[in-house]
Amino acid sequence: MAKRYYSHCRDFLEKQKPDLVHVMTPDAGAMVMIRAGFDAGIPVIYQELGIPFHPPGFEYYGEFASVLPLCSEVAALSPILIADCREKLAGTKSLSVLPIMSQELSNGEHVPRHPEAKLTFGFAARMEELKGPLVLMEAMGIAYQQYEGLCLNIAGDGSLRQKIAARAKALNIASQYRYHGVYTHPEERCAFMRSLDVFVMPSFTEGTPNSIVEAMAHGIPIIASHVGGVPDMIGADAGVLVPPGDANALAQAMLRLARDPDLRESMGRAAQERYQRYFSPQAVLPLIVQTYQRVSGNGHCDARTSGNGHLHPWAEAANGNSGAAKMS
Repeated sequence: MAKRYYSHCRDFLEKQKPDLVHVMTPDAGAMVMIRAGFDAGIPVIYQELGIPFHPPGFEYYGEFASVLPLCSEVAALSPILIADCREKLAGTKSLSVLPIMSQELSNGEHVPRHPEAKLTFGFAARMEELKGPLVLMEAMGIAYQQYEGLCLNIAGDGSLRQKIAARAKALNIASQYRYHGVYTHPEERCAFMRSLDVFVMPSFTEGTPNSIVEAMAHGIPIIASHVGGVPDMIGADAGVLVPPGDANALAQAMLRLARDPDLRESMGRAAQERYQRYFSPQAVLPLIVQTYQRVSGNGHCDARTSGNGHLHPWAEAANGNSGAAKMS
C-alpha cells in the first residue's frame, strides 16, 4: 500500500526542494520516503531510535534495512548504539550520533526528596513484557520484605496492566503500589517525576529511553537494565545498572539506594548534570544543526555553528575512537 504513494512522495519532494529529509521510523512509509528522497536527489538522514533488528521477532527490519544504503547518513542515539549500527548495518555510508532531546520544566531545579522513612520508586513506559514491569513488581516484592517503607508508582498503559495489579496483590504489596495512568501533558509528567525518589527502567531491550532522560532532568537517580544505550546515558555516577530480567539483582539495587540517602543525593545531582550535558536543548540542538549543515552541504560544520564553541560530548563517537567508558 505504501508503494502506491511513491510517485506522489517523489513529486512532492521535487517540488518543495527541501535541503534534506530526516526519517526516524523503520516502517513501510519510511522506506518510500527514503527511496523517493534518494531518487529526487535530496540527502536523507535515517535516525535509528532503538537497536537494529530489535526487538526480536521484528522480521520486517531486514526489508527496511535494504534501503539504508540510499541514505546519506545513519544516526544512532549514543556511542554504544553507533557500534551496534556499525556491526549490523554494514552497508551504510556514514554513521553519526544524534541523541534524543528533552525540554523539561524543572529548569535545573533540584527537587527535595521524601524523608528516609518513605521511598518511592517509579516506572513510566508501556506496560508490556519487553519493558520489564513484571520484573519490577517481583523485585518490589522481594525488597519490601526487607524495607517496608518502599512504594511503587507506575505511569503508562498496556496489555500487562491488570496482570501487574494482580501480581501486586498476590505479593501483598497492593497497598504500596499506585497506578497513575497515562500522562499526556508536560505538567503531569513533571508532577509524576517529582513524586519519585528513584526511577527504574528494567527493560529487556532499549535505545535511550525518553523516560530516563525525563527523570534525569529532575535530578532523580536511575536503576536500569544494562541494555542498549542505557550505560551511555547514566555513566558511572548517575545510577545503577542491573542485568535484564534479574528480579533479585534489581531488588538489591533498590535496597541499596533505599538505605543510602547520600548515594541517592549524589546520583541525583549527577543525573541532572548529565541531562544538561547530553540531552538538554542547549546540548543537542547545536549537534542537530551541525549534522543538517554537513549532510545538506549548506553550511560549515565546526563548533562555531553552535554560537558558543559548543561540541557535544558524543559528536565524534562515529569515528570509532570513543567507547562507553570514555564517553561516560
